[in-house]
Amino acid sequence: MKIDLEVLASTEIRRKKPWPRIIWIGEEQESLLLLDAPGKRVSVLYVPSGKTKRRLSKITPLVEQVKCFTSTRNGRYLLGLLNNGELFIWHKDKDISKFIAGFDRLVDDFSEENFHINASDSCSHIFVSVGNRQFFLWAMEKGETILRDKVTTLKGTWHEVSVPTGMELPPLNARETSIASVFYENVSLGQCFQCSMVFNSDCILCVATVVLSFQIQH
Repeated sequence: MKIDLEVLASTEIRRKKPWPRIIWIGEEQESLLLLDAPGKRVSVLYVPSGKTKRRLSKITPLVEQVKCFTSTRNGRYLLGLLNNGELFIWHKDKDISKFIAGFDRLVDDFSEENFHINASDSCSHIFVSVGNRQFFLWAMEKGETILRDKVTTLKGTWHEVSVPTGMELPPLNARETSIASVFYENVSLGQCFQCSMVFNSDCILCVATVVLSFQIQH
């Protein structure tokens, strides 16, 4: 198979410090968002000038409180987990931000640094893992919408995801653990979620996978 690639634009980022992550964000007007880990900087990159916009009115005030960032696969939303246990959702095109509360009451030790979050394209479901042993799912309340500008908090319910007895998980504080997750649609099961962790157990490479399916609403 032959694939031809064409360079449409190139640029140089005019910053001395590197940017660990670059994502496409937005549907109506796409932008390149530059993210630092664990979230100390955020900027919009203008291609091909190489210039960056450092101030995003809804996001910049939250940056120093962010434990981890993610974005939906369709590029519509940017999400972040804050130090106080709240999650924020930012709709880039409409410049609307929302907050989700209650997660801090589920976690005993919120000083844990290894968090992973992911969300469905509509943000109706959000998955959060704490370390390698605790998994949570947030489901948006029926009738709620992110695009209602006057309300800052989204209503929904947190659920703890139980792992089957006997399922081998990564050792606590295992630094070499890699985690990846995805929301997807299945013809028979409807909306599904899959989270996989790859880790070493002695001399064996192990993969542990959690699969969830959500009831189809008619």
